[in-house]
Amino acid sequence: MGIGYADSDKDSFWELDMLLPKKKSKPTMKPFASSIQTAEVVQGDATGQSTVREELRLTTPPASEGSEVEEYTPTANRLLLRVRITRRRSEYNFYGQFRRDAQKYLTQEGEACAFAPFFSYIPQYAQLGKEQLAYYLYWRSALRRGEYLQTEESYFYLYVYEIINLPDVIPPKEGVVLLCKAWQAYRDRFPRIDKYMAEWVADYCLVHGLPCPEEHVRPFLAKILPFAGLREFYLGGMGDFSPRGVEMALAFFSDYRWQGSRYAAQHRALFERHIPAAVTPVLERLFTDNQLFRESARSRKAHDAFCGSLCAHNIKCRIEIEYYALQDIAAVRAGATAAVKYIENKLRALLSIKSRLAVQGLDESSRAIIDRYFAEKDGQILPPATKESPAYERLYDAPTRGVDFARATSIEEQSWDTTRILVLEEEEQSAAVETEKTIEKIVADPVSTSGTPDSGLLLEEMQYLRLLLADDHTALRAFLAGLSALEEELAAGINEKALERLGDVVLEPGADGYCLIEDYTEEVTQWIK
Repeated sequence: MGIGYADSDKDSFWELDMLLPKKKSKPTMKPFASSIQTAEVVQGDATGQSTVREELRLTTPPASEGSEVEEYTPTANRLLLRVRITRRRSEYNFYGQFRRDAQKYLTQEGEACAFAPFFSYIPQYAQLGKEQLAYYLYWRSALRRGEYLQTEESYFYLYVYEIINLPDVIPPKEGVVLLCKAWQAYRDRFPRIDKYMAEWVADYCLVHGLPCPEEHVRPFLAKILPFAGLREFYLGGMGDFSPRGVEMALAFFSDYRWQGSRYAAQHRALFERHIPAAVTPVLERLFTDNQLFRESARSRKAHDAFCGSLCAHNIKCRIEIEYYALQDIAAVRAGATAAVKYIENKLRALLSIKSRLAVQGLDESSRAIIDRYFAEKDGQILPPATKESPAYERLYDAPTRGVDFARATSIEEQSWDTTRILVLEEEEQSAAVETEKTIEKIVADPVSTSGTPDSGLLLEEMQYLRLLLADDHTALRAFLAGLSALEEELAAGINEKALERLGDVVLEPGADGYCLIEDYTEEVTQWIK
């Protein structure tokens, strides 16, 4: 007798869901309640004494399920308007063991031992052998004492991950100082760390509501700014235009670095004192007139914190920033660059240095501000010089005896005899011949007639530059007289090509026509070869 099925049971054979194990239901996570707190951030000076007290108003708006949101306004940074930190809660803790190991080894001190090489893309304590762990602890102990021993880049990252992942054990105000000191100590040895540390230090401060560690990053600020995704974090302190703020503003806005000037090394103290002082009122006016803090400059940016680093689940978070974007302030950049060059030219003039920098785009108001600064400092910039007369000048002193009229008459007669011997017409002809030879030599030079394929110069422009380099004014006047174009047109064409090739003009008007800017003599010589 066969086994029969009810009609209602016939289709239940295909319901596979009944055969699968039941899923466990997850408990519903309650969102954190809203609260308002006040956090104090104290920025220390070089002596460790607190100098600035910054109050941040932390608000926790209603959070979505499984996340916690924190918002604050960093009052010490005029460029950052609002920071929003979103922390996600997750049951998946991939790097939980790293945090437990970090807490375990944090207080252990190391003893002197031999160097042990170590490499890992994401270094962790579990990857260290016995010798490697011993050396890491020894190196870290020395690092804490301010001793910077030989190390591997992977040891450096392990130390950084340790600080990032233990904010509950290492106070963030201490942690950021530890990060910056290690960064400064090893950035020359490991150049690649700049691109990571510029981001991680900024994220560390933003996540924990700390101001930019200006004292620690200032020595290498100009070098790390190109790596910073949020440059406004590092430049926010310039808003008060203190000497520190002006230094940061010039590092960002000025395309010309006076520190690299050929005269900066010899007159560094003079340049360091007067360039920032003279440019400060110019920057204040530029920022006001160009409405640096205007509504159209407001921007927003969001990213995951500590991207590329090892982070435990409770450290992972998302940062959203509302800020004034500075990258597009072209007028401020052009004005600051021109102002620095103009100030250096004023100092060069006081030092009797003939060569000048080409200044373009400096408005009359900025020029007047700088001129007024030097007028007020008249006689105070350079120390009074005590000039001694050369020994040979004593030979030209007036004789102490009386005047001998007979001897004077004899000298006059000899002078006229010499004059009659000289033939002025022959001298003029000789000078003309030499001038013609100079021009012919330059024009007939195979380099000048053919030029170089990539020079971009016309034949007349190349010949003109060669005459300027030869410093033969007579030949130059004769050459210009034979041209159909004006010297101004010739110089304008050369400067236009120089801007494309060298980034600056090479000719400037002088008392007698145009002259070559001395700083570019070597570049022009190479250009016309």
